[in-house]
Amino acid sequence: MKFLIENYAGYESTQPLYFHKHINDYEEHSCVIRQNNTSVFDAFDAINPDVYIASAHTLSRDSVMYLRENKGKDIKLLICTDGLSNEEIQSLEDVLKKNDVNCHFYFNSSESHNSKRSRVVQIRNGVDINLEPALKIDYRIQKAIFVNKSSKIKNHQGTFHIVSVNRQMKDNVDFCLPITMLSSIYSKYEEIIFTEIPNSLPQYFFDAIYRGEKVYYDIIDEEKSKLADEVVGSILKVGNGLNYNNPDKITDFTELKKLIEEKHSSLNRTKTLLSQLPQKVK
Repeated sequence: MKFLIENYAGYESTQPLYFHKHINDYEEHSCVIRQNNTSVFDAFDAINPDVYIASAHTLSRDSVMYLRENKGKDIKLLICTDGLSNEEIQSLEDVLKKNDVNCHFYFNSSESHNSKRSRVVQIRNGVDINLEPALKIDYRIQKAIFVNKSSKIKNHQGTFHIVSVNRQMKDNVDFCLPITMLSSIYSKYEEIIFTEIPNSLPQYFFDAIYRGEKVYYDIIDEEKSKLADEVVGSILKVGNGLNYNNPDKITDFTELKKLIEEKHSSLNRTKTLLSQLPQKVK
């Protein structure tokens, strides 16, 4: 099959980039990422894709128009809805229905997103095994503290850096870097500590465990800390072993790194995507 993907990679995810890489690793598939300097119509006509992948944030009016005007080509539309509420997904469904465009399925990393009218597939985040260090830097610090809000910033014992992927935090932290550059610094810290854990583990959490030494979460709110225990424990099978306040927390990450590589890699996530299409990949 031939795939056309919109580049919706951002500060927190490289998903379209690793989809592109891994899909092209299969002899029976070919995949192209549309460049911003190429028009949607020209890209569709040149590639003649069987599958078109976009995020809800990058799905353009031109794309919808092309799909509407070329229904006979039976191009399967797949839309990533990460970052959208259920109400926003319903609005998107309404727009597509109004334009007589069918979405083969929506996909997202959260179990909370659902639809009564459309098919929704969960594709969790995972480590991007293709990332190479983008920065040549050499230092050694005790802790990297990941924050997404100013209220999470506080002093810590020893040497530490405050890090964020939230661009609105760039003037309040030591590093505000996109996920592609973060891959260069994980190994520079003895411990990486997250101050928040969302219901859907972000890619940079997997990346940090895969490339760092010791990774934990330290959440002040007791209820949110217990929720993090449930989420992390369920996905990574470690109970509350990554809770920084647990006296029996994990100190040897060898097996966890192996689990992430085997079960939660970008290759696994791409296989999940492909398995939902008519031509399945084993």
